[in-house]
Amino acid sequence: MEKRLKHERNKLFLRIIIILSAVWLTVSLVFFGVRLSVEKVNIQNSELAELSVSKQLLTVGNGSLEAFSGVLNDQMDFIYKEGGDNAFDTQAVFTDNRTDAVIADTAGSIAVPFRVKDESDGNYSFVGLLYYDTLRNSLSDEQFGEIEKYLNTELDGGNYYELICTKLELGVVIEPVELRIVVVDGSDTRFVIDGNVATYKLNRTPQAESDVYSSSEISRNTIPKGFLLNKEYNRDIIGSLTKQERKSNVDMVHSGGLNYIFYAQDYLSFNGSEYADGSGSLVFQYAKEVNLFDNCKWDLAIGAAVIFVFFLTIALILCVMIWRTVKAQIIQEQKRLDLTNALAHDIKTPLFVISGYAYTLKEDIDADERGEYIDKIIEQTDEVNGLVHRMLSYSKLDSYQMKLNKTELDLLELTETILKNYTALPNGKKLEFTHSGKNITEADKELLKTALQNLIDNAVKYALPETVIKVGLNGTTFTVSNEAEPLSKSDIKEIWQPYVRKDKSRTTKGNGLGLSIVKSIMDLHKVDYGFEYKDKILIFTAKF
Repeated sequence: MEKRLKHERNKLFLRIIIILSAVWLTVSLVFFGVRLSVEKVNIQNSELAELSVSKQLLTVGNGSLEAFSGVLNDQMDFIYKEGGDNAFDTQAVFTDNRTDAVIADTAGSIAVPFRVKDESDGNYSFVGLLYYDTLRNSLSDEQFGEIEKYLNTELDGGNYYELICTKLELGVVIEPVELRIVVVDGSDTRFVIDGNVATYKLNRTPQAESDVYSSSEISRNTIPKGFLLNKEYNRDIIGSLTKQERKSNVDMVHSGGLNYIFYAQDYLSFNGSEYADGSGSLVFQYAKEVNLFDNCKWDLAIGAAVIFVFFLTIALILCVMIWRTVKAQIIQEQKRLDLTNALAHDIKTPLFVISGYAYTLKEDIDADERGEYIDKIIEQTDEVNGLVHRMLSYSKLDSYQMKLNKTELDLLELTETILKNYTALPNGKKLEFTHSGKNITEADKELLKTALQNLIDNAVKYALPETVIKVGLNGTTFTVSNEAEPLSKSDIKEIWQPYVRKDKSRTTKGNGLGLSIVKSIMDLHKVDYGFEYKDKILIFTAKF
């Protein structure tokens, strides 16, 4: 029985887990789809809000290229607002709407925050574009090889070589004029140990001496090692888009998987200059590579976890609820199987006797013997009939369809009626009845009569010879007690089971259903009841 219960439980739990796992996966995928769609819209709205502020920065100026360069520096600072980290996933292109000339394109460059001295020896900070090709072409192969060797050399104490720009030409694009290798203190990178390891004059001619600025003494204009040696710079994102994809003013272009390119373009008026059609004098294009998962991975993880916990809770609740029902059905089925087996065992003997007498009656016997055999057949038939009826009664009581017909009932009157059938007891046994208090309760009279009669039958049957069976009624508490053979706790536990009797040899007359019927009736009435074995006395108590 236990093995079967375990097997059925495992099968049930596995089915529930598989079904709810499939539902959880489906709901999670739907949640992921909705969340990623929302994130796509959020990214577009966020970028548009930032570009709106950017547009306001670009619509001021006095019309000169120098002033425009200053405003554009502010725009570059805005685009690369990550605090000094190069944003390789963005590209901005500024084009003159009249000539289609590209004023600035961040592809192939990085935005660097530099600080220089102005004409009054003050400090001037800005963000500009540093192009890889411009810097590399300004260095000879010998200079590049020497710089590469320095930057790849490891020094003691955590110190390291660093490439800085000491002179440069300012504009929208930064054009280095002089570079220098310095040794930086590894324990405190704010300090330089050796400020002039090597100096390199670049192979170019400045446009005008006034355009060349020197680096500030309070800050190093560092050129990242990865930029020069590993070509870590902004990609040409806009160039990867088709003409059709670039037609939209604002769009989120799918680039594979969960990767998208946010693209936007606009006409900007510089110093109020516009064409007759309302378009500005400057075309601004902006693109940014985004990964929807990277932007909302924690939301997806938390959402999936919450959904998992929700369905896990449901699974546990369902497992417990369904298992209780299935377990009850399995136990009920096993009980019916046990009943059938026990019934077959008990019917076998009387049927064998009936068969024997029937065959004998076919022979030529005298009338007296014939009458005796017929009486035996009738007796055995009555026994089988009674057994079948009791089993049917038990099955009906043990079903879920049994309903009580409760009425107001006098327990004293009912008990006295039952005890009239026990005036003469076998083996010198005696019956004693006491009562007190008010004995009125509500119960199904016929069922309760059956239960009390079975209890008294059981006490009479199993009481020791020459002992007193005591029946008591104190208010609505009914008791039956008798001296009995020693009983263990397991005997008391099994006493309610059908076809379980203390007399294992089945020599005691009866079918083992009496107390099982009592249990079913007591359970239907929802009363507190039970057996107790103490000092060789078996006591049944029921509180109605």
